[in-house]
Amino acid sequence: MDLPHVVNDPERIHLRKGLRAAVVVPLVLLGASRISDGAGLYASFAAFAALVFADFMGRRRRVARAYVVLAACGSLAVLLGSAVAEHVAVAAVVLFVYAFVVRFAGCFGGYAVASSAPLLLGFALSVMTPPSTVASGRVLGWLIGSAAALLAALVAPVERPHVVRSGLAERSAELAAALRAVAAGGSPAPMDATRVLELREELAGSASRPVSPSARAAAYTDLLDALGRASLMAADLRALDEVAHDEGVALATAAGDAFDGVAAVLEGRGRVDARPVAAAMEAHHRVLLDAIAATPPADRRTLCAEITATAPLRITSALSVMAAVSAGQVADEPAEVPDGFGATVHDAGAGAFLRRALATVRFHLDPRAPRFRNSVRAAGALTLSLVVAREGGFDHGFWVVLGTLLVLRSSAADTEVSARQSLVGTLGGFLVAAPLIVVVGGSTGVLWALLPLVTFAAAWAPGAIGMGTGQGSFTVFVVVLFNIISPEGYTTAVARLEDVAIGAAVAVVAGFLFWPRGSESVLAPAVARHYRAARDALGVLAAERLGTPLSPATKLHSTEALLATRAGLNETFADLAADLRVNVQLAERTAVFTPPSLVDLAVTTFGRIGDDLREERAASDDRVLLESRAFEVETGFDAIADTLHARSELRWQPARAPDDPTVVVPPDRDPRRVLELLWLGVWLDTIERALGAAAGPTIEASTAMPRRWWR
Repeated sequence: MDLPHVVNDPERIHLRKGLRAAVVVPLVLLGASRISDGAGLYASFAAFAALVFADFMGRRRRVARAYVVLAACGSLAVLLGSAVAEHVAVAAVVLFVYAFVVRFAGCFGGYAVASSAPLLLGFALSVMTPPSTVASGRVLGWLIGSAAALLAALVAPVERPHVVRSGLAERSAELAAALRAVAAGGSPAPMDATRVLELREELAGSASRPVSPSARAAAYTDLLDALGRASLMAADLRALDEVAHDEGVALATAAGDAFDGVAAVLEGRGRVDARPVAAAMEAHHRVLLDAIAATPPADRRTLCAEITATAPLRITSALSVMAAVSAGQVADEPAEVPDGFGATVHDAGAGAFLRRALATVRFHLDPRAPRFRNSVRAAGALTLSLVVAREGGFDHGFWVVLGTLLVLRSSAADTEVSARQSLVGTLGGFLVAAPLIVVVGGSTGVLWALLPLVTFAAAWAPGAIGMGTGQGSFTVFVVVLFNIISPEGYTTAVARLEDVAIGAAVAVVAGFLFWPRGSESVLAPAVARHYRAARDALGVLAAERLGTPLSPATKLHSTEALLATRAGLNETFADLAADLRVNVQLAERTAVFTPPSLVDLAVTTFGRIGDDLREERAASDDRVLLESRAFEVETGFDAIADTLHARSELRWQPARAPDDPTVVVPPDRDPRRVLELLWLGVWLDTIERALGAAAGPTIEASTAMPRRWWR
């Protein structure tokens, strides 16, 4: 096969990682071996794990802080493993708890995910390696390797392109262009909202970015929401009607400028001023109120239809302000925003950080959550591999634990695939390493000369080629490394092959014991819960706007439930994205999220696009009509959720065709109440259209999973 088709490293990221590791690992092995007996092993593994498995990204200050924390936590893991290593039962219990905590901490994303493998490796190495050195020597070696990794990361950082930030800047510029087209009298082409979901998944799936409960991470989420929802609303932007035409042009222009400012901030070119958008929205709002006041109720049908058509522009404009605030917090360049607009600026203090962290933990500490299940699966598998390795008396027992760690996936079928890849790769590495060691014999000098080469291959191959080649390269690396530290000849290669096979077998067994279907089994229920939460939130919104008294607790609960179920669904899809056999298309995932996302958008922007009237209303024809429409849309959410639970055929259809909007002509003399009812009608139509378009793909994505041979 032609090499360019094998290697996938267009940015030369893995090449630079491999070169950096090839320089650092031999140096720390040489230096640590001379400082303390046996410390070289821990130093070399610490440096390799920190530079290859973790490889933190971001600003140098954040990277330095992350490596320091990793070094401290890794040292504690080595101490803990050394302390409990003597008694198998104690070691097994401690490993289960430790592995669960380390894996569960991945719910914070970013650096926590990237730190998982090094921290588990440090514990496994200390609890499984024969105690030829005292714990202090092991910790010293780990600290030396970590310090060398930190120095290398600061001196020779492996820069990545800011894919998420540049992608969001590009989408902001596209939204600005769409709004300018409206200002010029045209109708922009619809945008593909899947691009923003792709960027969201890129951010969430990048284990070495500093995602956390920080204010900046929360702002990133808000920015993704604002731009994704603006992309959806862009489909409804149209040429301006006569009503408030000049003010509409000014509003579209101001919102376009704000989105351009968001792009500039994300690209590092200054700040964004959202105050003109708020001023333009206020001027536009006043003209709409004046037009309603000047038109008798009996003559309002045409006017109401024209005002209804302005809703997408007002919503998109409100989203431009939200995007400006979020982008400013992401880039540490606060946006200029008018007081009282309601834009969310997340508190960066320690108390707020802790509250967000506790909320995240509470959410994921649920037996139904993929994070909880995956953490239990990993803890059980690693504990089982420790018991097997210790009771089996394997020469390098920690390789059994490491083999389990590298092979285990979120489902039994996926673990089976990765186990085959790992075994084939390890066998290939054995076929290279065993003859190599025989030929080299006891020549330590030749092994030292080979160490940079095999270190490079072990660091470069997994990302540039794949898991199987990476396992083969890692096998050659550890055989050479261990023969330098403690020459055992080709028997080291035999032990490596044997131990990885045992570790892979343990991972497969654990995959069948703990939730074998993985996130496939929880996807349909997670979607159903999210759609029921959207139904409840929509019901609360409609009731509140139609004058039904509601307690603050009811409103807060509906909003929190919608956000929580979305977070759970996001994690479920992220888990499935790593599955080697399941492929849920990006367009289908976008369809699943769109209707509930529009409900959330209606809840968050309603008071920003018009008046915020909440007093109790008397019964009227327009109220009855809108109550009926709200019930119809809520029924759609319920029907999809029921279909997913029963795995039956969907029997719901939208009550209105996409080109047959609800035109409310309120007889009320108060222009503000008229506007509020118009906006509610717009939201109900928009959400129902999205629900009708998304129903089929949502059910297909949630239920059409491949059958397994063991099911």
